[in-house]
Amino acid sequence: MRQYAYLQTWRQFQLVTLVIFLIFAASSLTTAGEIAGIVRDSKGKSVPDTIVFILNVSGVKFPPPKKLIPMDQINIKFVPHIMPVLVGSTVTFPNKDNIHHHIFSFSKAKKFDRPLYKGTNVEPVVLGKIGLVKLGCNIHDTMSGIIFVLQNPYFGITDKQGRYTVRDMSSKNKAGGIPAGKYKLVAWNEFMKSKLAKTMQAVVVPADGQISVDYSLKMGRPKRKKKKPGSYGEKE
Repeated sequence: MRQYAYLQTWRQFQLVTLVIFLIFAASSLTTAGEIAGIVRDSKGKSVPDTIVFILNVSGVKFPPPKKLIPMDQINIKFVPHIMPVLVGSTVTFPNKDNIHHHIFSFSKAKKFDRPLYKGTNVEPVVLGKIGLVKLGCNIHDTMSGIIFVLQNPYFGITDKQGRYTVRDMSSKNKAGGIPAGKYKLVAWNEFMKSKLAKTMQAVVVPADGQISVDYSLKMGRPKRKKKKPGSYGEKE
């Protein structure tokens, strides 16, 4: 009888523990939301490759990802052409072409040089400063790329239809939510004429669910040789 009573007590304890765990698990799933929307130009056309991000989360230092982030070189192009990363990230530049590349950056956010090489055996680059890192190749003048180094992991980039979703990109499954609260949301595109500050929108992220924020950007002509990217973390 004592053994039976002990088993009953143990089962009750396990049940209570399970209920408490489920309550905490459910609450953790409902403490973060998302921001989604569409970015269009002044004529109503969708604008791809636009980075939408929370400008700053004060008082928080976010740990950078431990894994290397690749920016490939394929068909004499940087792939992707534009890539947002969290400050402190380590980026590698594998050359998947059957020719040599000599990549470099003279940007204030990061200056580096990787002389002629082929393959994937190249020294990675640690991006420890917020801002734009503009890339080029000493051998191929048409090659250009941009790495946007951000203060926090709450960002997204538009697809061909101009759609984006801002999530916590430091999440393991890249589907983490943004902690509930008030933020300043901004949008940046390589060819926009608007100042970054002009795109700022105050948003309130809910504890659960998704809010919608659309943008209309004044765009310039997409000629990379003539149009220099705007700035973030440095003076215009």
